[in-house]
This record gives sequence, structure tokens and C-alpha cells, in this order.
Amino acid sequence: MKPTPHTVIALTTSARVIINYDTGTTELRRLDGPPVAGTVVHIPPSTPAWGTNEAPAVLPANGFAPIHWRLGAIPAILITAAARSCGPRARRFRRLVRLARYGSRRPPATLAQAEFAVRAVRRASTYFPARWACLEESVAATTLLALAGFRGEWRHGLASEPRTPARLAR
Repeated sequence: MKPTPHTVIALTTSARVIINYDTGTTELRRLDGPPVAGTVVHIPPSTPAWGTNEAPAVLPANGFAPIHWRLGAIPAILITAAARSCGPRARRFRRLVRLARYGSRRPPATLAQAEFAVRAVRRASTYFPARWACLEESVAATTLLALAGFRGEWRHGLASEPRTPARLAR
């Protein structure tokens, strides 16, 4: 992977994960490999989770969102879907990250406003006839907050397991 100004290297206890925010590509590399240019983030060790601690098997009930949030979710979802679908596929992740940061200069949303935005997007996206996963949902929620005049801080994480993957142990 060619390093860019938007490259982040996440160092876990057993491997390096290199994320290119321009293209959305990720690479898994050994710790003892050649250095890679980019911003380095150290990921603290974690206990074995195998995905069960991070995501419940069943999503909780959606909860209440006022009608103006639910109506606002419709254009937010359409804007997110357009950003996802229009343009080269290789730049899809970059477009979605840029859209998620659209409201970065607005005043921060309250916890209640952020919850209303997420609930409204979740409810409206159930009627959207396309693949709609956590990335699209979170970008649509921050877009809805921006349309309402607020800032939502978009973040993503990296789940690491304490065991060294077999293909890195070679």
C-alpha cells in the first residue's frame, strides 16, 4: 500500500493495521516489517472477544425520535446514498469520511440530539432498498446532525484480539 497523507498505522500487540483513508483500503502486516509513513496509533491490549463483546446479537428497540428528526433523516439518507454510489468505487470510503465531517465547524450536538439522529436514521433506513450497514448509518446520522445545524463527531474503531493471526506468525 502506498502511504498518503491520510494513512494511519494502528499498532496492536501482534500486528500493524494500515488504513488508507483516501481509498478505504486496509492492510495487515507483521510488527517486524519495514516502517510505513503515516500517523501511528497505539491500540492497547484487549481480552479475547471474538466479536461478541462489541456487537450484541440483537439490536435493542429503536426508541423514540421526534417527527422532525425522522423527516430530516430522509434527505440525510439520500445524501449519504449518493455519496456512497456516485463516483469511483476506489474513492467511496473517502467520500463517506468527508461527508461525515461535513458539520465539523458547527456547535456540538447534545447527547439527546445525537440519539434522536441515530434513532431517526435507523428507523428511516429500514425502508431503504439497498445495503445499509453501520458505516452508512453512522455517516447518515452525522449528516442529519449537520443538516440540523449541529456537529457530530464521527469515529471508528479497530477490534484487536490478543492472539497472533496464523498468517502473521510465519
